[in-house]
Amino acid sequence: MLEFYRGDTFQQHFTVSWNNPITEIYFTVKQTSDDKIPLIRKKLTDGINLMDKTNDGEVYLLTIDAEDTENLKIGSYSYDFEVLSGKLKQTAYTGTLTLKEDITRKRDEY
Repeated sequence: MLEFYRGDTFQQHFTVSWNNPITEIYFTVKQTSDDKIPLIRKKLTDGINLMDKTNDGEVYLLTIDAEDTENLKIGSYSYDFEVLSGKLKQTAYTGTLTLKEDITRKRDEY
C-alpha cells in the first residue's frame, strides 16, 4: 500500500528479483483496472530509476511528482508494477495507492 498527501512528491524504493535482464518497468495507477487511460504512468528513466544491484535483486526508486496527483480526488486507486524482459512480462506488485487530503494546494503557494 502506498499512502501520501495529494500534490506532494512521493518516493519509494522497491526491489525486483528476476532471472532475466529487465528491459522495462511500468508503474500504472487507475481508478479501476478497466479504465482505458491511466491516471499516473511511470517507466524506466521516466519516474523509475535503477539505484542499486544487491543479492536480493535490483533496487529501483519510484518518483511520483507533485503534479501527478495535484488534481486527483482524495481516496484510493489501484496500481501495479509490470516488469518486462523482451517479450516476457510479469506483474511484480499490485496494491492500493491512497491519497490523503492536503490543505496547502498549488494555488496557495505564493
